[in-house]
Amino acid sequence: MLTLTGPAGVGKTSLSIEAGSRVASEVGQDVVFVDLSPVRDPSQVPPTLARGVGLQDVESPRLQGRVFEYLRERGSLIILDNFEQVLPAAGWLSELLANCPSITLVVTSREALRLRREQIYQVPSLALPDSDYLPPIEELARVPAVALFVERARALDARFTLDEENARAVAELCVRLDGLPLAIELAAARTGVLSPRMILDRLGQQLSLLRWEAPDLPGRQHTLRSAIDWSYELLDTDEQALFRRMGVFTGGFTLEAAQAIASSESGEAGVQPAPEEVLDGVASLTGKSLVQVDSRGAGDVRYRLLESMREYTLEQLEVQDEVEATRRSHALYFLDLAERAEPELIGGEQRTWFLCLEAERGNLRAALQWLSCQGEDVLALRLAAALGYFWWIHGHFAEGQRYLEDLLERVPEEAADPGTRASALQSLGILLLLQGEVERARRVLEEGLAVARSTGEARSIAFSLACLGRYTTLFGKPEESIPFSEEALARSREANDTWSTARALHELGVAALHAG
Repeated sequence: MLTLTGPAGVGKTSLSIEAGSRVASEVGQDVVFVDLSPVRDPSQVPPTLARGVGLQDVESPRLQGRVFEYLRERGSLIILDNFEQVLPAAGWLSELLANCPSITLVVTSREALRLRREQIYQVPSLALPDSDYLPPIEELARVPAVALFVERARALDARFTLDEENARAVAELCVRLDGLPLAIELAAARTGVLSPRMILDRLGQQLSLLRWEAPDLPGRQHTLRSAIDWSYELLDTDEQALFRRMGVFTGGFTLEAAQAIASSESGEAGVQPAPEEVLDGVASLTGKSLVQVDSRGAGDVRYRLLESMREYTLEQLEVQDEVEATRRSHALYFLDLAERAEPELIGGEQRTWFLCLEAERGNLRAALQWLSCQGEDVLALRLAAALGYFWWIHGHFAEGQRYLEDLLERVPEEAADPGTRASALQSLGILLLLQGEVERARRVLEEGLAVARSTGEARSIAFSLACLGRYTTLFGKPEESIPFSEEALARSREANDTWSTARALHELGVAALHAG
């Protein structure tokens, strides 16, 4: 028994039909295709299969015995398509295999059946081109996702060709559609009225754009939305809630992040589920091919939604009036993550934490933007200040400058915590310096030092002094840098801060070297 699993539109049915066709033509084996999409009652699987193999009187009380007897010696290949909505009937398939050892079952389902005899094959999306570094046209045309798009576009208009003018748009389309065959076919169906670039520009509403009422497509596949609807309606209430809330993540998420958004402040979802319940929910959604496992590195496993799934979940959040509560949970979680990470970025586990923040960069950006749009500028400034050192070390100079400048301007001085403001000014000064805005950098760093002194916090004062020490050394005034670095060293020792002490010694040594 082979089960083909995968998300809506990945091509499970097409693959099973192609496999059956090859078996029939090359081996001569009897192949039976049974469409279970109209069946919702698991008890109707045996009579539906019986009709498929040609038995009459399928309402007979002796039907099971008749099916076993009929198939026992036939050696048929039976394809059972769309099994996900009749999963309780999986036990009967186990009995069927035990009584008819000569048959072979191929099952398509968005979720595995979990039988001992089952061999699972997760149908992958089509291979994609690298849209940043496009190969020559001839090579690009052989990339499976691109080849499918071109094939379907030519079926509608024989004049369509892949050329230098449309190659990048076609490649980017395939990437944006995650290599899903159904999505690519639906997009190609629009080439009769839109160019590939025009289709790409409209992909922000891909669930509405991607529709094609071809008579030989099942109704549930006329639009990408209806294909995902099919899966969503099979989820229980808790699974639906968790799935739609996952739509707020950008660039993937961890299990810990999923726990943070698993409940909201409104409605029946106000009770925070236990961590094991969220784990079970994520595992279930992954098993149902609605959530993808993105990486299994040395750190946390990451998960993600295909872009079409993500758009669908955001629509469902709107329908359930859960957008604001879920976005707030998301933003507060990533604020907490950034503030937890900040001190670790100068500790023994700094590499782990830098990689964590880089992986979450899309979510951190989304949190900053949402907080700013909601007028939560004080919280947004806290988040930006916590990310300052990350932006500096990982080279995200312009992004960090943009957020810090905007938020420092919008948050009144009296509204912000002085420590947060000092940290934000210090980071902005360094980012300006690294981008050559020398005079502005000096003014911002001096303001940062003044705010830090007002807090009396030795470590913050030391950091500002070290930043000014670096500035004056870089611009040919090492003699002026030495007093800054000496005071930074004294403040660091006062705070008993090893990292600050090491940094102050470094700046002092560099200044002394340049001063001769």
